[in-house]
Amino acid sequence: MIYYPGGLVDPEAYAVTGQGVADAGYLVVIPKMPLNLAFMGINRADRIRQEYPEIDSWVIGGHSLGGAMAAEYAKNNLDSIDGLIMYASYPANFDAYVDFPIPILTIIGTNDPGSTKQEEFYDAISDSATLFLIEGGNHRQYADYSFQNNDGIPTISAGEQQDQIIAATIQFLSNLNY
Repeated sequence: MIYYPGGLVDPEAYAVTGQGVADAGYLVVIPKMPLNLAFMGINRADRIRQEYPEIDSWVIGGHSLGGAMAAEYAKNNLDSIDGLIMYASYPANFDAYVDFPIPILTIIGTNDPGSTKQEEFYDAISDSATLFLIEGGNHRQYADYSFQNNDGIPTISAGEQQDQIIAATIQFLSNLNY
């Protein structure tokens, strides 16, 4: 699994969720992005896939801006990506993902200020996607980084939110037919 970090977020902030998925037996690679902005490194997945030629099945995902860029990467590489995970994110063009030929998981925290737009994306693709809601989850608790302006107030701990993210991710990965 390739996991693109959110905008201006250091990849190490995703260590807990990345390690949780890795502990279930999946390789998880969280690349460093130029200036910590995934749109500046949208094709970083190419290099990662080349570094692990023994792996023939890849899922890409990302948090926030990283998710939007992971979606773009998946759209442009349908022949070599087997799944897409949108962590608190949505792409610019919803229509391009309606009847998408690879499975999509959308994870949304109910206290994330962006949840309305994330839910609109899911509604547009719901016939071919899976939704996982984190009751009381906010935007920042997908990772471990400092305060974020205009974030929602969580009603669950970061640990609880990240445990749910890990479980939903593992469930999605285990259900894929490679």
